[in-house]
Order: sequence, then C-alpha cells, then structure tokens
Amino acid sequence: AFGGASSCSTGCGYAPVPQKRLRARLEKIHGARVSIVGECYTSQRCSQCLRFLKKCLVGGEDVWALKRCDHCRSTAGTDLIWNRDRNASLNIMRIYLSLARTGLRPAEFGRNMN
Repeated sequence: AFGGASSCSTGCGYAPVPQKRLRARLEKIHGARVSIVGECYTSQRCSQCLRFLKKCLVGGEDVWALKRCDHCRSTAGTDLIWNRDRNASLNIMRIYLSLARTGLRPAEFGRNMN
C-alpha cells in the first residue's frame, strides 16, 4: 500500500514523507487501525514451510521476481515457484496475525536469522 502512495487519491504526494501523512489520515479520518510490519526475510522464506527460498533460474538466468522452494512441491511434482511479492504478502500476514495474537513476531522473521 505504501509503495503506491503517489497514486493514492488522498492527495498526499510522493513517498517517503506522505506515508506518515497517509497513515495518520487512515487512522484519524477513516478510523482504520494501521499496523507497521517490518518486511525482514518475508520474500526470502517460503510462506508454506518457512524454509529459505532458492534462486529461480530460467535459461541459466536468475529471475529476480521468482523464488523457488526445493522442499514444497507444486501440483506437477516440481519445486514450488513463488512470485516474490505474493510470497512476501502471505508472510507479512502471518507476522501480523502473530503480533495481534501474541504480541510477538515469529522467530523465523527475526533480524538475526541466517
């Protein structure tokens, strides 16, 4: 949501300062509860098994937008391929739900993980 701040109809302008104004506007005017979730490791871990993802090579070239899990399997029986953004969004939801339920961030998404 915040990456698209300049395309928002709130009239907030361009990032990064407008993000703070956008959050304030969402909270005060629209009554939304805004939670900030750090994205550390969210695009690097599989949203199903939480293992680190591998590069996705197509024709010997690394495709930046795709990552593969060599543990999880697709319906075709091959390594599961994730769109980086979709995978990250599922992991961010997992982090949010954990924070809302327990007040703690899942250990898999801690800053000192390798």
